[in-house]
Amino acid sequence: FTHHQNERAWYWMQHIMKNLQQDHAYQKATGRNGDYPEVSYVLLQNIVQDLLGLAPNAVDNSLSTFSHLMVSVKHQADHTTSVHYQSGQGILSWEAKFSGHHAALFVNGKKQPAQLMEQEGILYTSCTLKLNPGEVLTVSTARQLTKVSNDSLSL
Repeated sequence: FTHHQNERAWYWMQHIMKNLQQDHAYQKATGRNGDYPEVSYVLLQNIVQDLLGLAPNAVDNSLSTFSHLMVSVKHQADHTTSVHYQSGQGILSWEAKFSGHHAALFVNGKKQPAQLMEQEGILYTSCTLKLNPGEVLTVSTARQLTKVSNDSLSL
């Protein structure tokens, strides 16, 4: 990510995560790759600071951002989410989830069948969608979306 090779960086992050249970080269003294706390710390840094581009500075009460994501996600409260699959290869599967029971969800304003689920005692409604590179989908718990500005949608 540091060298702006986002797809290559994502490939190696996935490789590391898939091999956490693999025995380390010096297994007798160290165990598996995932037994090193440094591995989890580096993966967290790779996700938060490198992939998301979020670098907080608590001392100066400041924040800097520089995204390396291949998708753009925008939430509006708990009722509308938009995903723009900016770049990548192949189809991206997206499960859009919303708190509570909704008879249906609305994808770009069109009614979509939804599944009711429970996870850790929380009831939510979801639908799974497929996006092609360059595609934008907006999922909402309400039917009508009206354009307010170039940057936001409102119900």
